[in-house]
Amino acid sequence: MAYVGPLGIPLSRFLAWEPSDQDAALAWRAHESRRCPAGHHPDAGRVHHHINVCPACADRARIESTAEWKNAPHGAHISAVLGTSKDCARCAEDLEEHLERRRVAAEERRAQHEPRR
Repeated sequence: MAYVGPLGIPLSRFLAWEPSDQDAALAWRAHESRRCPAGHHPDAGRVHHHINVCPACADRARIESTAEWKNAPHGAHISAVLGTSKDCARCAEDLEEHLERRRVAAEERRAQHEPRR
C-alpha cells in the first residue's frame, strides 16, 4: 500500500502487474525515498549549490516581514497577481488610501503644533 496508496493505484490493479513490474516499481520507490528534502540523492555524487532567487518568493518574503502583515487579521493570505503593481487597480486603490491616511495624520500633527489663538 505504501507504493499504490499515494499514487491512487488500486491494490488489485498493482497485484495484477507482472511480478517483475511490481519489483521494479518498489525498487524505484525505495531508491527515490533516499532523496533529501532538497532533492539530492546520495548516489548522485558530489554537488555544489547555487542561490536562486525567485522574484515572487522574494516579494512574498518582503511582505511577510512588514508590520502590516504581522498585524493582519487571522485568515489573511498572500496571493501572487500577474502583472506589475503599477497596472493593478487594487494596488492603485490601496496606495491612494495609504496616501490619504498619511495626509490626514500629517494635518493632525501640524494642528497639534500650531499655536492656539
